[in-house]
Amino acid sequence: MATTRGSWLAVLVAAALLASACVSTSPAPPPETRDAATGELALEGARYESMRVLAGRLAERAARTRDDAAAERSPRAGEEGLSRLSDLTDRARELHRRLDNYSDPPRYVRSEVRALDALVREVDSAARFARLSDRVQRSWRDVLDAMDRMNRLASGEQVDMPSDGSSTRDEPVFPASPTPSGEDTWRSGSSLRDRDLEEFRRASRELAVRSTLALEAAERTGGSSEPERRLLRDLQDFRARARDLERQSDATTLDRGQTRTAVDRLHDEARRVDRELRDGGLYPRVWSDWTEVLLLVRRMSDLVRAAPVR
Repeated sequence: MATTRGSWLAVLVAAALLASACVSTSPAPPPETRDAATGELALEGARYESMRVLAGRLAERAARTRDDAAAERSPRAGEEGLSRLSDLTDRARELHRRLDNYSDPPRYVRSEVRALDALVREVDSAARFARLSDRVQRSWRDVLDAMDRMNRLASGEQVDMPSDGSSTRDEPVFPASPTPSGEDTWRSGSSLRDRDLEEFRRASRELAVRSTLALEAAERTGGSSEPERRLLRDLQDFRARARDLERQSDATTLDRGQTRTAVDRLHDEARRVDRELRDGGLYPRVWSDWTEVLLLVRRMSDLVRAAPVR
């Protein structure tokens, strides 16, 4: 009996030691970075990209709401409401400008987000949007939606990005058939302007976010083989090019020829990465985000090939 108990005890001790060894060799998740004074969670990775895109969207929608309300020349909008809308637009643009500076990125912006939220509430009380046109109300709902997502990001939550970037349903985000008869109607010297340019900007912002999500999924998975390391470098390079294209899309106009060259290069790179992902069975968690990347690049390619609207 004593021998049996001793054997069982030895087995239990060995099992405990084995479990301890497994735990000690498992990689620990990276610690969250927080501000020592406030406890605010730092903006990093996909959360940073989402905040950057949302700040730009907030500024864009606030400016659209202001311009549409002013164009209606209705006293219901109120001078005070329009003035505060201009302040909101300027402050959101400033935050977006700071977040767009990757050489010195701000990691703690909760106080700025709270200030923007307070200004949104002031505008909502002063402008009486419920009495204005449906178009103005839709634009303002987009402002409220962007502000809500920014508040949740600043609180440390993960936030999904809307797929089309707008709740304004009477404005198609992408043209359904941009190239009649399958022909390339782009002509040298033409530019992306107005609605085409706005749609291209939305797609480029979403591409930056999706490529960041794909890269982070791969980095979390890890991988020590040479194909995995090479593919990880390709994902990093693609994300950098997507960010460059997004910054270029902030211009007043874009030359279709030059932009088409950059988009075609991204399209070819995205397809090559997709083949390596699927043919090699690498990083399966990246596949869904990369499918979205392919769709976005194809839409951008369609936009730069579409016949200019005259």
